[in-house]
Amino acid sequence: MESLWRYSPDHGQLCQVIKTRTLWGETTCRVWLPGRDTVVRAPGSELASLEDSGTGTADGIAHVALAARRKIIERIGLPQARDYRLNLLRQEERSWNKELERKAQVYPEMAPLPVVRVEGGAHEQLA
Repeated sequence: MESLWRYSPDHGQLCQVIKTRTLWGETTCRVWLPGRDTVVRAPGSELASLEDSGTGTADGIAHVALAARRKIIERIGLPQARDYRLNLLRQEERSWNKELERKAQVYPEMAPLPVVRVEGGAHEQLA
């Protein structure tokens, strides 16, 4: 379950599982909450898969993570370091947006059609 994205109903947001530990049959996870920029413990049984949570796709998660990283970087005190990191983040964001646009293009569905060629002789006539 580590390094996976899940939904935490207790916190009402997506979270990234950092580490799992099972002790006496109970699984506990350390999860990162990007909306709060904190790491908390959560029972593994209470974390929902993304499909079950209805929260979105992997692209949506990437967007949340990118926003959280921007929030963290903006806290850096040295202007040069902050500007450098923000520039890297902008480049990553542009790359991410290009990839999202590429994925948004719709391609027609292609389904194979079986083709049968029948060769044969003439039908016999019954006398």
